[in-house]
Amino acid sequence: MYRYHETPRQTERVAGGRCRCGSHGQVYSLMTLVHEGRILAPPEMATPLTTPMVRNSRTDPNPPGAGYGTTFIFAISEKLEIHIAPDSDRHLPDAVKHETLFHNANVLAAGEISIHEGIVTGLNDHSGSYDTFGGLETNPAFVHAILHAFKNNNVPVDPILEERLQNLIAS
Repeated sequence: MYRYHETPRQTERVAGGRCRCGSHGQVYSLMTLVHEGRILAPPEMATPLTTPMVRNSRTDPNPPGAGYGTTFIFAISEKLEIHIAPDSDRHLPDAVKHETLFHNANVLAAGEISIHEGIVTGLNDHSGSYDTFGGLETNPAFVHAILHAFKNNNVPVDPILEERLQNLIAS
């Protein structure tokens, strides 16, 4: 489990006015976006969602089209709920950051997610709020949470990504 509440990072951000636990920015339950085997683009829910690809490493450059407002972040609650939102610049009022997704609650996994034509095609473990960096490769519980949450919420996942996640557990 990963926590942000009462960590030195939260304390520092609260003192600097940069904690976004109570942000009113738009957050979506991934389960409510899934219709007929596709994740639909919020808020219209008329077309399958497509987001930019995500970085594999923190040192990688942002993929084309990625950045604030276009890159989506995710977190998985202890109840295996998945929330997503476009990532925001922390310095903006009502910015959405990882701690916003479940209003400061502990999470089982968090990072960035890429979706192509309504199917999850990639994700990483990049969350500074929850300090999840490296979780995909070093914490089997992180990967289990992702796989179980996807299954429990009927999230469409690219078979290549699903195989990659299964292989991380097996290794």
